[in-house]
Order: sequence, then C-alpha cells, then structure tokens
Amino acid sequence: MNQDEILRERIRFCIGLICGHLKSTQFAEMFAWQLGIEPGTIEKIDFRKKLPETSASSYGVEVTGKENNQLTTKVTPPVNQIFGTNWGLGLFKYKACDYCDDITAETADLTVGDAWLPQYVQDYKGTNIVVVRNIVLAEILEEGVKSKSLYLEKISPQDVIESQNANYRHRRTGLAYRLYVAQKKGEWYPIKRVKPSKLMTASIRRRFLLRMEIAEKSHIFFQEALQHKDYSFFLENMLPLIQFYDITYHTSLWLKILGKFKSLVKTVLQSLILK
Repeated sequence: MNQDEILRERIRFCIGLICGHLKSTQFAEMFAWQLGIEPGTIEKIDFRKKLPETSASSYGVEVTGKENNQLTTKVTPPVNQIFGTNWGLGLFKYKACDYCDDITAETADLTVGDAWLPQYVQDYKGTNIVVVRNIVLAEILEEGVKSKSLYLEKISPQDVIESQNANYRHRRTGLAYRLYVAQKKGEWYPIKRVKPSKLMTASIRRRFLLRMEIAEKSHIFFQEALQHKDYSFFLENMLPLIQFYDITYHTSLWLKILGKFKSLVKTVLQSLILK
C-alpha cells in the first residue's frame, strides 16, 4: 500500500486472523475422503460446522460433494473423533509456515481468532478474541456495544497469549530450533526476531523435528494415495509417524512426573533427617 497508489486509495482497513498455519487443499480432501466423497469432487466445505450441546472445540466438518455420482452433503463426527484434526501435527502445512513468527496478524488494523480459554470454550457457537489497533474500528465496536448489537469483554494481553500458548511455543522456541536446523544444514533461512538455538531438551527437539517430517510426508503420502485411489494408503503410512510423535509427549509427561516424585522423596527424606 505504501508503494501502490491504487491500493492505498482503495484499501481502507486490513483485517487479519490469528493463524496456526496454512493448509493445502488436500486438507479438505482428506476430510471428504473419510466421508466417502472423492477428492476433486468437493463443491463446498465448512470446516467449522457447529454441533449443539458440545464445546466450541468439538465442531464438525461439513462437506458437499459427489458420492457415486450423486451430490450429497455429509457431516463428520466431532473433530476429536476423526483423523487429521490435531492442528499441532501440521498435516498439509506449507513449508513457509515453519518460518512465520506472526501469530496475531501484527500489522492488521483488526485481528480476530479463537478464544481457547476455559471461560469461553463451553459455548458451542464459539467466541472470538478481537485485537483492535485502529481508532476508527475501535469506535465502531464501541458503538456496537452501546447499541447492544455486539457483546465485548476486555481481557488482558496475557489472556490472549494464554489462548494461543501452543502456537507461541511453536513460533518462538520451535522457530529458534528450526532456524538452527537450517543453519546446520547450510540452508537459507529468513532473519527472524528469534535467533537459531537448540537450547531445549532432547525430547522437545525431537518433537519439533517430527512435526517437520509429518508436514512434509503428509503431502507426499496423500499424492501417492491419490495415485492408488486408496485413502487407507495415506492413513497407514502416516499413523506410525504420528504414533511416534504422540510417544514423545507421553515420555515427556512421565519424566515430569518422575522428576516431581524424586523431588517429593528428597523433601521427605530431608524432613526426616532434620527430625
């Protein structure tokens, strides 16, 4: 907009999304295929089909497309009951997203995103976090509150960070390690606000490496599944990677529990010695 006069004249506001990462179209095809709708025949998709009497995170995916040459609409079970909905896995993620450190669309006049906070997640209709950086838009929102066409609550910057905790870890600690990996390989990488670093536990480094591999392999195995015309090919090849990734979490959890247990035993022993 600074460089293009037409854009500067015509674009009044920039509105952004809180972003985890961008998916390829194969992400949509994966859901459709699970529902029996062939890839390449999708007419319409709703990635956030609200399911009453559930939580905000228990939405479904609604797909309209062709099954046996007939147009049909199908809805998945809640996303925690179908394959591929764990955003942390990074299925079908673009490589560029591994170098992005902008979570809240920092240069936008207004940013919206999911309020993954305990006080809001029970509302199945969902609640948005809104970050406003433009006085005109702030005044419009205030008018909406006064006229009761909008309902807003003020929350702290820390609450916004809390709602995207995993995202911040991935784009700060994780980004530093991905830069380190690229540096060690002699690959080009963009200059970011964090520096290349491997100053984290081995299990966390392994987890970040697995995320990169899962993202890369998801593109490859899905293409091969398309060639085989068999969704199970994709699933069978991805599951071992994902199961290994899940083990890194469980191992980390048990190490934390063991550490706390050792600390407790040490405290009890010291207490007994003092007595």
